[in-house]
Amino acid sequence: MGVVPPESKEAEASSSNPHEDVLGVPPPAYTPLPEASSSSSAPENPDIPQSKAISARTSVNLTGPLEVQGSITASSSITLKSRIVVQGKCSSSSSVTLSDNITIQGKIDSSSKILLRDGVRVEGKIDGSSSIDIIGGNGGVWIGGKIDASGPLTFDGTGVDEEKGVQGVHGAVSVQGKVDTSSNLDIRGNVEIEGDVTVSGKFNIVSATMSQDEGTVRFGGKVSGRNGAVIEGHVIAEKNFLVKGNLKIVGRLYVKGDLEVRGSVALGKGSELVVDGKRTIHGTLGEV
Repeated sequence: MGVVPPESKEAEASSSNPHEDVLGVPPPAYTPLPEASSSSSAPENPDIPQSKAISARTSVNLTGPLEVQGSITASSSITLKSRIVVQGKCSSSSSVTLSDNITIQGKIDSSSKILLRDGVRVEGKIDGSSSIDIIGGNGGVWIGGKIDASGPLTFDGTGVDEEKGVQGVHGAVSVQGKVDTSSNLDIRGNVEIEGDVTVSGKFNIVSATMSQDEGTVRFGGKVSGRNGAVIEGHVIAEKNFLVKGNLKIVGRLYVKGDLEVRGSVALGKGSELVVDGKRTIHGTLGEV
């Protein structure tokens, strides 16, 4: 998918200099060879400035490289850019904006907007009281925990840097935990969600391509849309797929579990609906 899980990143990092900074992600702990003395190990990231935990009543605006040995909390906005590692949580009573190779080893929580883009790795969960925008851009975004959103939630894995107007690389979005939003969910491009997905508002999915082999949107857990769903491109659901309302498909939906639609299903010309398990449609099924 373009976003490398933590095990893979550690494997890649350990194959080179163990003290080398790898795009803002801290290298794994140094383990001496059997014949080497442990006293020969050097401090981690010796060339990167370090800071203690940060707690501020005003906004926090930092540009790396920087390693924060603890959490960042602020009563106002938090903005982190360019090769910063936070060895704790990132908590704001206002907005949180992270971009360009940022690693948060704890959770993120915000009482306002959250924007993650261009190479962001969050090892904990994300709690947002407003909108959450996760944009892979150039570098992708990897979330290790669950996402709870009270406002609209967007996953953009198209790999396009809209500000620079160029095609990005490795721009996929990967979420290892559950996703739950009380509002709308928009998914675009290469997006993979391993946990269950629950959407209370509108549910729109546009994959990166119509191909069955690449550029898909993949759900590893159960999917529940409570206000209908629209699918464009190729989507794979590994488990059950439930839609309360109408379902429109322009492309291909492959459900490996059960499908239940408490409404009608409309298929665009040439579109496919493939279900390995039980298929239940309470309304009509037809081509439009």
